[in-house]
Formats: sequence, structure tokens, C-alpha cells
Amino acid sequence: MFGQQVISGLAAGSLYALTAVAVVVVFRNTRTINLAQGDIGMIGAFLALVFIKNWHMNYYVAMALTVVACMALGVLIERLVMRRISNADWLTLFTATLGVFYILHGVAGWIWGRETKAFPVPFDPTPIHFLGTVASFGHLTNWCG
Repeated sequence: MFGQQVISGLAAGSLYALTAVAVVVVFRNTRTINLAQGDIGMIGAFLALVFIKNWHMNYYVAMALTVVACMALGVLIERLVMRRISNADWLTLFTATLGVFYILHGVAGWIWGRETKAFPVPFDPTPIHFLGTVASFGHLTNWCG
């Protein structure tokens, strides 16, 4: 039981660490706290879900297209919103990213709804048993790299 909790904790912690690194990278490059960063990722997840489930694309092709689509969304936000106010004070930039957050959140809810959706995994979900613990391959790949 303890080993299983350690594995789950390391898997969850690695995801939190990756999120923190992304926030720091964006802040150090833009000097703006981007509140819309998570919602851009959410839009990417929904697009990947559409590509995989609705359009029946290969998982890895869908991921590549999702990356391109999120990059295009980021460029669009930068050109339409952030570039116009790039010389403003930090509070204006912060508020603009809050506005983008609300817009993306609302649009995603309008298009895809508010209910939880299951995302397909590219690996076998069969549990792995070792040393008295049970873990999924997803937990191990999150933790191990």
C-alpha cells in the first residue's frame, strides 16, 4: 500500500513539476503571469480528443496536429491581445491574460460542454504488479520520464 502511494505521488508530483516549469518558462520570457496558459492546454486536450475520437486519427498524428494548433492559438492571442498592450504595466497584462482565460474557458464550455470527458491512452491500461504494489504504465512513464 505504501509503495503504491509513493508511485502515485511521484506520478502526480511529476505532472505538477512540469506545470511549474511551463509557468516559469513563460514568465521568465514574457515577464507576465499568464493566467490563460492552462486554458490553452485545455483547448489542446479537447482538440486532441476530437482528432482521436471523432476523426479517428492516429494518436501521435493527433498530438502533432494539436501542438501545431496550440502554437497557432498562442500566436493568435499574442497578435490580437498581448502585442497591442505590450508596453502596458504588469497589472494590465495580468488582467488581459485573465480575460483570455475567461474567453477560452467559455468557448470550450460552449463547444464541448461542461461534463468530464475520458481521454484515450496510447498504452495498455492493464495494471502492473510488482513488490506488492499495483501501478499503471501511465504512472510509471510519468515518473520515469
